[in-house]
Amino acid sequence: MIKWLNDNQGFVLGLLTFVYVMATIVLVIVGLIQATLTRKSLKSAAQSEKRRYRPHVLFDLYAESITLFASLRNTGATPAFNVRLSLSPEIYCVVRGQKRLCPLIGPSITFLAPTREVRDACAFGGEFAKHFPEPIFSGSVSYEDAEGTPYVAKFTIDLRAQRELLYIGKTDPGKELENIASALKDLTSSRFRPLIRIITEDQYRKEQEEIIAEAEKKIAEHKNIAQQ
Repeated sequence: MIKWLNDNQGFVLGLLTFVYVMATIVLVIVGLIQATLTRKSLKSAAQSEKRRYRPHVLFDLYAESITLFASLRNTGATPAFNVRLSLSPEIYCVVRGQKRLCPLIGPSITFLAPTREVRDACAFGGEFAKHFPEPIFSGSVSYEDAEGTPYVAKFTIDLRAQRELLYIGKTDPGKELENIASALKDLTSSRFRPLIRIITEDQYRKEQEEIIAEAEKKIAEHKNIAQQ
């Protein structure tokens, strides 16, 4: 064996060099694969961390008691900038006989802090169901983070199953306000006559003494009945 190695030194050296080169190539490839995986892992971790600390602005329609609210809420951990709502059909309510467009639609909200909510009362009682017999709304919310990265959240909200909750078993505040206004008008009108009886101090004392005497008489009667 030793004699063969001595006789074939060139071949053996060439074979060892080839094995060394191949091993080096394999190590380089493994190193590149590990570097690529590490780079992807770091990129994924960075993206995950960015998603964790990015703003999340959501639009919602929900009822509290008999009032329907439109809401933009930032549920993320960082502020949202230039928040803009696009909605179809557009929500409006009738105030004093005039339509008022929901102020969340249109001009952008330049700054919305984390956990902050901006909302508007859209309707009271059965008013919403009257103006929107098919309460299905779709649209999107666009906004940016502090670095200017844009985000868009699309949504579809179907309130058909919830519209009865707007007024079942509740009093319509619009009608109540009308009743209060009517009562105040009656109070200030010439038709109102307060029911007030004016008596002298002596008459008042006499009435009180008669009431006390009558009460003592009844107590004495009850005591006599109880002793018998």
